[in-house]
Amino acid sequence: MNTKEKTNKASFGLRIDNVDVIGTIKGSTNDPKIAVFPGKMLRNRLKEKVIDKVAPKVKDAVKKNVGGAAGAVLKKLPKLF
Repeated sequence: MNTKEKTNKASFGLRIDNVDVIGTIKGSTNDPKIAVFPGKMLRNRLKEKVIDKVAPKVKDAVKKNVGGAAGAVLKKLPKLF
């Protein structure tokens, strides 16, 4: 907060109903502007829905259906998530 110029600039993050809300507050102290970054909220929801729930099931299905050398290669792949 700049008290001489009566301006502020800050980032914030909070959780509302299991959704992470990330944004900034900036402008004059009398009329601050709030900006929310929807892309980050969507990315968090996407990760929660797809990466955490779907990806492990797909990997397990591939392991189950692919045997032999391909199965051995899949087992050696690093865990990404």
